[in-house]
Amino acid sequence: MADEINTLKETPKAPKTVELAVLFTFFAIMTGMTEFILELAGIGQRTIEMENYEITAIIGFAVNFIFMILFLKKQNWARIVFTVLFFLGLLALVPIVKEEFKSDLIGASSSILQTVFELIAIMLLFSKTSNIWFKKDKTIIKL
Repeated sequence: MADEINTLKETPKAPKTVELAVLFTFFAIMTGMTEFILELAGIGQRTIEMENYEITAIIGFAVNFIFMILFLKKQNWARIVFTVLFFLGLLALVPIVKEEFKSDLIGASSSILQTVFELIAIMLLFSKTSNIWFKKDKTIIKL
């Protein structure tokens, strides 16, 4: 058992590109949370009516926080899944933003800003430096 413990490696420090990607993902979350809080306070208007909107929003924020942790833990699959989910979300973005511009400038601005932040994060996650770091020796996650 002592040999097993010695073979576990610490996750190497993430390069600046990954750290910046995590920061931009955080900016996207905070932008969305700000809009969410403003809507709950009655400032701004909810453009899309859906059941359990609050729960859905909170789960979305939590999932993005988990992605941030996984990026720093060098989990290559997480950046791929994050990117696929981002591009699937883009399919709904244009109609949503069109609707938001009619009645909710705060919501439209927030949606666009979140998208820009996440796109920057994805570009950083797939930069040359990040690619090299994610592809190096596999590490075991310590819980």
